[in-house]
Amino acid sequence: MIDARSMFRMGLIAVGLAAAWFLLVFIPLSGDIRYEAQEPWSVGTTEEAFDYAGEGVRAVQGTAVLRIDSNTSRGILEFDLSPDDALTALFDDETLERSFVLRMRLGGADAVWIDRIVHGDSEIGESRLPAIQALYAGSGRFELLIDGVRQSVRWQGFWSIGNALRQPDGSIRDQGLVFSPLLRDQSGFSDPDRTELTLLIYDSPDSDVVILHLVFPNVRAIEG
Repeated sequence: MIDARSMFRMGLIAVGLAAAWFLLVFIPLSGDIRYEAQEPWSVGTTEEAFDYAGEGVRAVQGTAVLRIDSNTSRGILEFDLSPDDALTALFDDETLERSFVLRMRLGGADAVWIDRIVHGDSEIGESRLPAIQALYAGSGRFELLIDGVRQSVRWQGFWSIGNALRQPDGSIRDQGLVFSPLLRDQSGFSDPDRTELTLLIYDSPDSDVVILHLVFPNVRAIEG
């Protein structure tokens, strides 16, 4: 038989486990940070993925959410995009009816960087873009969901949240000078007063061919 004292101890243990579960599920970790981004641009084409002059930059519909624990670098990054001609073309003109979602679980990413220089000569990110100071960046495979159905394909990508590169007209320029990877001096193209989310998707892990380039010039940190 279980006496009253044992039942009391068991009750305390049950209460303690319930409290621990509540804290883990409902209370954010001390390092938990959330960013939301809206009003993305689709940049360039598969032939000219970076479009430094901004001539092929166009607005698309979509949102992005990053939730990351800065203590563990774990979290999730998700892009939710409405179908358009460029996205449909990636699937041999298959019609997308509702949504196109790219999702990366940061715990399974190839790498996650915090407060680092990326792009340029940093050997992190994309050497064909000027270097920026990134708050967060990562690389790895994105799972793909089309109209809510998970697909077998997983796309290699690189993302970053940090100093903005794109001007309001979509170009990358320092005053009148449009950026080129051939420039000897590649400084002055990023703006530390604005924050931008960039996504680059490659056609395979070992390829430098960019098949999707998105820039979110509207990014905000969510408190709590």
